[in-house]
Amino acid sequence: MAPSTSPSVRGRGRPPANPDEVRGLPGLKRALAVRGQTQSDLARVLGCDQAPINAYANGKRDPGASTVRRIAAALNTTADALLAVPAATG
Repeated sequence: MAPSTSPSVRGRGRPPANPDEVRGLPGLKRALAVRGQTQSDLARVLGCDQAPINAYANGKRDPGASTVRRIAAALNTTADALLAVPAATG
């Protein structure tokens, strides 16, 4: 059986091929904080476990396009906001 290359499983457990590649959903933590919601709250709304939400927020897993759209809709934000790289501090 050939390995899957679909976008929904790309990068699971592997470092990015390009070090400049954005992983997960860098804007997810901010979107949740602005709305006063937790990862568990979002998981409940989406009907999934909290573990993948945490993995997306921490850049350990890349969600597929349909998942990004579902998360954006649940948080009343845009996919661009979720995929935005946070500004560097310091």
